[in-house]
Amino acid sequence: MSAETMKHVEAAAKKAGVWGLCVTTKVGRSGNTLDVRISQPLARFVGLSQGQEVTIHPEGNRRLVIELE
Repeated sequence: MSAETMKHVEAAAKKAGVWGLCVTTKVGRSGNTLDVRISQPLARFVGLSQGQEVTIHPEGNRRLVIELE
């Protein structure tokens, strides 16, 4: 991809509000369960709030999908 094309992609992502939403995090532990922290900007973007019910299911053996209720 050329530098000019990358600039256009970056500008479009920023305009759409999705630039910088990809984050790396670690799996933690809470009692006998595992947890994953979700950054505040990402949570705001998808409308996720504390206490909200979600459905999590595997997609293959290397990907989890989180669906908001």
